Amino acid sequence: MINRIIITEPIRNKIKNKRELPAQIQKNFHWFYWCIDMLLKNESSPLLRRRKIEGTKDCWEFTITSGYKSIYRKEGTTAIILAIGGHDT
Repeated sequence: MINRIIITEPIRNKIKNKRELPAQIQKNFHWFYWCIDMLLKNESSPLLRRRKIEGTKDCWEFTITSGYKSIYRKEGTTAIILAIGGHDT
Protein backbone atom coordinates (compact mmCIF):
# COMPACT_ATOMS: atom_id res chain seq x y z
CA MET A 1 0.00 0.00 0.00
CA ILE A 2 1.32 3.40 -0.98
CA ASN A 3 0.68 6.18 1.50
CA ARG A 4 3.15 8.80 0.27
CA ILE A 5 4.14 10.11 -3.16
CA ILE A 6 7.34 12.01 -3.88
CA ILE A 7 7.62 13.81 -7.20
CA THR A 8 11.27 14.30 -8.16
CA GLU A 9 12.59 17.76 -8.99
CA PRO A 10 12.84 17.16 -12.78
CA ILE A 11 9.20 16.03 -12.85
CA ARG A 12 8.11 19.01 -10.72
CA ASN A 13 9.87 21.28 -13.22
CA LYS A 14 8.02 19.62 -16.10
CA ILE A 15 4.74 20.10 -14.23
CA LYS A 16 5.49 23.79 -13.62
CA ASN A 17 6.44 24.34 -17.26
CA LYS A 18 4.02 22.09 -19.11
CA ARG A 19 5.32 23.40 -22.42
CA GLU A 20 8.18 20.90 -22.03
CA LEU A 21 5.62 18.11 -22.27
CA PRO A 22 4.02 16.95 -25.52
CA ALA A 23 0.76 18.70 -26.46
CA GLN A 24 -1.37 15.59 -25.84
CA ILE A 25 -0.19 15.26 -22.26
CA GLN A 26 -0.48 19.03 -21.63
CA LYS A 27 -4.11 18.82 -22.69
CA ASN A 28 -4.78 15.75 -20.53
CA PHE A 29 -2.52 16.47 -17.56
CA HIS A 30 -5.43 16.13 -15.15
CA TRP A 31 -5.12 12.36 -15.78
CA PHE A 32 -1.65 12.42 -14.18
CA TYR A 33 -3.17 13.82 -10.97
CA TRP A 34 -6.00 11.30 -11.17
CA CYS A 35 -3.43 8.48 -11.40
CA ILE A 36 -1.47 9.86 -8.44
CA ASP A 37 -4.68 9.94 -6.41
CA MET A 38 -5.51 6.37 -7.49
CA LEU A 39 -2.03 5.17 -6.46
CA LEU A 40 -2.77 6.44 -2.97
CA LYS A 41 -6.27 4.95 -2.87
CA ASN A 42 -5.66 1.61 -4.59
CA GLU A 43 -2.33 1.03 -6.30
CA SER A 44 -3.56 -2.30 -7.67
CA SER A 45 -6.53 -0.75 -9.48
CA PRO A 46 -6.77 -2.10 -13.03
CA LEU A 47 -7.67 1.44 -14.11
CA LEU A 48 -3.99 2.39 -13.71
CA ARG A 49 -2.86 -0.35 -16.11
CA ARG A 50 0.10 -0.65 -13.78
CA ARG A 51 2.88 -3.14 -14.38
CA LYS A 52 6.28 -3.95 -12.94
CA ILE A 53 9.19 -2.99 -15.18
CA GLU A 54 11.11 -6.11 -16.15
CA GLY A 55 14.66 -6.34 -14.88
CA THR A 56 14.08 -3.98 -11.96
CA LYS A 57 13.51 -4.70 -8.33
CA ASP A 58 11.05 -1.98 -7.38
CA CYS A 59 10.19 0.06 -10.51
CA TRP A 60 6.67 0.22 -11.88
CA GLU A 61 4.80 2.13 -14.57
CA PHE A 62 1.22 3.29 -14.98
CA THR A 63 -0.60 4.64 -18.01
CA ILE A 64 -1.65 8.30 -17.98
CA THR A 65 -3.16 8.41 -21.48
CA SER A 66 -3.05 5.99 -24.39
CA GLY A 67 0.38 7.25 -25.44
CA TYR A 68 1.90 8.37 -22.14
CA LYS A 69 2.96 6.76 -18.92
CA SER A 70 4.75 7.52 -15.69
CA ILE A 71 7.46 5.48 -14.02
CA TYR A 72 7.89 5.24 -10.28
CA ARG A 73 10.03 3.41 -7.77
CA LYS A 74 8.55 1.92 -4.62
CA GLU A 75 10.45 2.30 -1.38
CA GLY A 76 8.35 0.70 1.31
CA THR A 77 5.05 2.57 1.30
CA THR A 78 6.45 5.51 -0.70
CA ALA A 79 6.23 5.94 -4.48
CA ILE A 80 8.86 8.16 -6.08
CA ILE A 81 7.79 9.49 -9.48
CA LEU A 82 10.82 9.29 -11.77
CA ALA A 83 9.55 9.98 -15.28
CA ILE A 84 6.63 11.07 -17.42
CA GLY A 85 6.70 10.43 -21.13
CA GLY A 86 5.81 8.39 -24.14
CA HIS A 87 5.83 4.63 -24.09
CA ASP A 88 9.49 4.65 -25.12
CA THR A 89 10.41 6.45 -21.86
